[in-house]
Amino acid sequence: MSLYLNYRERRPKPEVAYGTDPLHKEVFDHLLGALERAEGGRTEIIDLRGDVGSGKTWLLRDLVTEARRRGDEVLTARGIEGQESFRRIQHVLRGVTACSRRGKQRGRCHVIVLDDFHRAGEDSVAALDYLLRESTAASVLIVVSRRPHQTSEVLSRSIRLGLEAGTLQQITVGPLDLSQSATLLQSSPNDPMIQRAHRTGAGNPLLVLAVWIGLGGAPPPGCPDVPERLHALVADEMAPLTETERRVAISAAVLGKRFSVLELATVAELNTEETCAALDGLTRRAVLQPLGSGSQSQFRSPLLSYVFYAETSPGWRYLAHRRALRVRSVPGVPVTELARHIEHAPAHPDLRNFRILTEAARSVVPDDPQTAARWFKLAADNLPEDDRDSAVCTMLLVQVAEGLTTVGDLREARDILFGILSRTLTAPGEDRTAVVTILAQIVAFLGAQQDAATLVEAEIAATRQVAPVQAARMIVGQATFGVFTDMLPTAADAAWALSAAEKHGDPSTELGARALVALHEAALGQYCRAEALLAQCESMLSGFAGRQLADLPGYFVVLGWAAALSGRLDQAERYFGQGLCLARSPQRSYLVFPLLVGLSHARRNLGRLEEAKRAAAEAGAIARQCHADQAYGFALALESLASVWLGGADEKNAVLLAEQATRILGGDSRTWSINAQLAWAFASWLSGEPQRCVTLILAAGGGWELPRVSHVARAACYELLAACAVDLGDARVEEWADLASAEAEKVNRPLVVAHAVAARAHVQRARSQFAEAIRLYQRSAHLHASAGYQCLKALMLLLAATCAVASEDRTAVVQLLPAVVRAAEGAGATRILENAGRLSREAGCDRGGPPECRGDPFPAIAELLTEREQEVARIAATGMRSREISQVLHLSTRTVDVHLSRIYRKLQINGRVALVRLLTESGVHEPKTG
Repeated sequence: MSLYLNYRERRPKPEVAYGTDPLHKEVFDHLLGALERAEGGRTEIIDLRGDVGSGKTWLLRDLVTEARRRGDEVLTARGIEGQESFRRIQHVLRGVTACSRRGKQRGRCHVIVLDDFHRAGEDSVAALDYLLRESTAASVLIVVSRRPHQTSEVLSRSIRLGLEAGTLQQITVGPLDLSQSATLLQSSPNDPMIQRAHRTGAGNPLLVLAVWIGLGGAPPPGCPDVPERLHALVADEMAPLTETERRVAISAAVLGKRFSVLELATVAELNTEETCAALDGLTRRAVLQPLGSGSQSQFRSPLLSYVFYAETSPGWRYLAHRRALRVRSVPGVPVTELARHIEHAPAHPDLRNFRILTEAARSVVPDDPQTAARWFKLAADNLPEDDRDSAVCTMLLVQVAEGLTTVGDLREARDILFGILSRTLTAPGEDRTAVVTILAQIVAFLGAQQDAATLVEAEIAATRQVAPVQAARMIVGQATFGVFTDMLPTAADAAWALSAAEKHGDPSTELGARALVALHEAALGQYCRAEALLAQCESMLSGFAGRQLADLPGYFVVLGWAAALSGRLDQAERYFGQGLCLARSPQRSYLVFPLLVGLSHARRNLGRLEEAKRAAAEAGAIARQCHADQAYGFALALESLASVWLGGADEKNAVLLAEQATRILGGDSRTWSINAQLAWAFASWLSGEPQRCVTLILAAGGGWELPRVSHVARAACYELLAACAVDLGDARVEEWADLASAEAEKVNRPLVVAHAVAARAHVQRARSQFAEAIRLYQRSAHLHASAGYQCLKALMLLLAATCAVASEDRTAVVQLLPAVVRAAEGAGATRILENAGRLSREAGCDRGGPPECRGDPFPAIAELLTEREQEVARIAATGMRSREISQVLHLSTRTVDVHLSRIYRKLQINGRVALVRLLTESGVHEPKTG
């Protein structure tokens, strides 16, 4: 079964059963068009050209199957060099030629498929040449498939003449792009293994498949014959070669992308004359081709290099790589070439090999992180045992560990760093401080936050007296992972670190310590002090050079959270973004993750929900790549918090994401696990499941007193429990509100007070004291806005509007609903917009209603829609199509359709008919009469 059949089986069957695969759909469409023209009485001749393994044979199989399905007569042949081939085809070609001479057509359409025609005999080429030169009226489709580099001059000349005469169409089957390779392998283009298979396979389908399987990927259903196809290809290519030519071809595969005669002779263990003769033969057969002036050669196709290399025995291959390493060890040869030979022919540990592998690994990190990881690991193994304890080699090992972090292999890096601390860097000093800080950040990212804190705290205690600056640096380093766990250094430690850095004149450590002090001040509600400290940090940052900042991405985690807790979310976003740029050059996953977490938090509360969701999703992808399961679960919880406000499918997905996060993190008392359960609880409440919300909060908090939850989050939990109590008719609503107020008295921060006020509003709503509830909800909205939480502001205003509708206070409805819409649009909270539209219809304001409610017109239209959306809505109600509207408003058709989709969503309607009815009832549109 071909690959194309497999993909179609996973989709609804099209009218044409074959050739619909996206890999070569455009090429197959050309072939299908030629078949239809041939069935109409014409002669169509197609030159299908492509490299070996490019998918020509798969396309021809689909074409043959489709032609047979249509009832056409199909004849196929494949060229085999050295035999009298295509005899039956020649007979048919002569019949077609005779028909054309008599000017008549007999029988049904003939489809003649000639695969590997570059190997056809002279008679077959002569028959095709005649058809290309003579116009015919026969109903026939001839498809000639060939490899251009192996086509004889006679056949090439015939094809050129056919192209000039217009009797032949030429179609090239080119390499796949990355998305097509991902489709072939049934995976995502973002998968690093997919990217490597595509890059190594140079977009050649067969080679991409072979590399994918070689990397451990499962063969896609429908193509289990890849090894057999490769074996057949090897046999096919090797059959006409002499023994010397085979030896040279295999040596060329060992050498890699390009090679000289001298290199080939050395690796093949042949003299120069024998090597040159074999090289000439391989060039004539289009296995190899010269480069530039001809002093070097390369394989014509990466697939040929792959299949020849696969045919070598392991022992011969090992020795060949050793010989290649010797002949290539000259100035000017890229270290990546040398590293490849070292990898395939490992010897005793050697410092020179260690340096080559380390340098090569660094150079390929951006393009091939998997290869970089292998070379970094191999470098660690190549460090001689006698040299491991030297200061130079210790720092080289640190570089290897840092390199491993750039490719996501944090566990290997962790083990190397632990080894360094236990064997060599035993005394306090700058090097040990740097290693401890990196190691703690890695360990925390991998989910062992307590172990990370224990490691750093023990080191701080040991160095506080003898090396205070080093201790101060580790205090700031601990904050980078402790900031969103329960392991943040204390305010006293932060103040001590700042004092030590100032005393000893260490500006970078002073910057980090000052940011940490600002973070503590903001957490205590001392916003003026926090902002003053942040202003000092900003001034210090302007004095740092680019190279100094490159070593400080972790400090931007602390700066960002200090700004976020101070309500300066725009400044927080800038800090997180700046740190992210630094942490990605080179990539340090253990720092990229907390920066993305902070960025998602800032953007969510700034009302940029889609961007917040993307940042959380990227954090999750990094955690997954690094096998950091706990971090991955935490990222899912963050993605849920952004998605829940978006409504529709995103809202449903938010519940699933939070549920998945909770399963990954477990139901223990760790901060990440608690946050995941609380995210699930909030998503459940917004989705209309208050009982589940209550159960989750109490489970996460460890009982009604919520001892596991921080003071800041505790007030939010009590407020949410009060909201659920109202929905469930539970009498404990006042009890939950009292607990929220008690938390606000302990932590006098606008966000905490906002939740306490909202809880009191829930109580008034439960008592049907709607006027007081409206007042409290509006106050809570103001407090949430002052703390930078725009989505929660919109939610509070929506609850206030709900109370206004319930009390039939039309004046309050008219005032509140527009405010809800403005707040929700500013926050990007589609979920709130949808509820606002629903609420407006419940109030009857979209069906006329009293004048004071309708306004100009009622806010359900004038306030729910932007000016451009109102303009599009009015024109659409006249019956104009999207294309006509685009011409009137000078917009693209796509933009008009986007506006209409938003209009339907905001007004809670399902199409133009409903839009016309709504606008007519609102008095905006006069219906056509008579």
